[in-house]
Amino acid sequence: LIDLQRRCAQLEGEFHEAAGRARAAGAEEADAARRLDDVEAEVAAVHAEQRAAKEEVAAITRQQLNEVKALKGNPPLSVRRAMESVWVVLNCRQWAKGDAALRSLDLSKEWSRIQRMLTAEG
Repeated sequence: LIDLQRRCAQLEGEFHEAAGRARAAGAEEADAARRLDDVEAEVAAVHAEQRAAKEEVAAITRQQLNEVKALKGNPPLSVRRAMESVWVVLNCRQWAKGDAALRSLDLSKEWSRIQRMLTAEG
């Protein structure tokens, strides 16, 4: 009888331990479910933004595309300076070791590279 009482007490202890682990696992599962819901909401928002962007791109007319292409060859000075600035920023690794080359940079000689930056081949 004493052995049975000890065994019963041991099993009750194991039961309470298992119940505690089950509660903890349930809490972790609920937390994971909340995180999953958050991620799914973010994905849905990104998909909505992507659809909106695709619709905006699809709304661009051929005339608008031709205007942008025309800017590539001989843009207004402010546009050209902006394009040159973007090119310098995107290619800044060339001058990481010293600024002497950057100071002597003649962007008029780099204009063909800057134009290629705007194309798929760039």
